[in-house]
Amino acid sequence: WAEVPPMGRAPIADRGLVVENNVLVGIVSFTAIGRLGATIPSILEKKLSEVMSRQLQTVAPNEPVTVAAAMMAAKKINCLPVVQNKELVGIVTMHDLLDALVRQLRHAA
Repeated sequence: WAEVPPMGRAPIADRGLVVENNVLVGIVSFTAIGRLGATIPSILEKKLSEVMSRQLQTVAPNEPVTVAAAMMAAKKINCLPVVQNKELVGIVTMHDLLDALVRQLRHAA
């Protein structure tokens, strides 16, 4: 597995990524929202900057798939933004990793 698998099929906005001028500035996750301990109406009144996490785990496009998979497993995250020169260029999801694994297994058989 020498290359990062193709981006997930869902638009990046569907993954909770907050982008400003093509630069990834945050991510909104169920975990981050759960930490707020607030009700849904009160969360919906907040700005993204109040609920997003700024401590981002990212991977470069030239990293091996195994690096992305190890980071996702270690951090228990379901998606990993792909960043090059501070610009968001894609996203790797668990679906992408499973798809790559299945393709690898089929190729080996």
